[in-house]
Amino acid sequence: YYFNIDDALMKKITDGKSKIWFTMKFVDDFSRKNVEFSINDYSSGFDTKESSYEREINDFLYKGRNFIKIVPKTTIDVLRILVEIR
Repeated sequence: YYFNIDDALMKKITDGKSKIWFTMKFVDDFSRKNVEFSINDYSSGFDTKESSYEREINDFLYKGRNFIKIVPKTTIDVLRILVEIR
């Protein structure tokens, strides 16, 4: 998943005025979801039975083009993937 951060938004991020959140919402909320993901050069993951996962990602973003790579380790049914400003 690719997205861009322009100069104005990057200034808001570095000034602490905006936070960028990565959210995954799942179809079911009972099964185990084990996922690894990368945001630019940063790798992480989660293991949950919840219906969604979210994380603030300001520290991993660059001005310009950014990417998120998602690698499921279990079968998951994704309802929605969001990258949003809050």
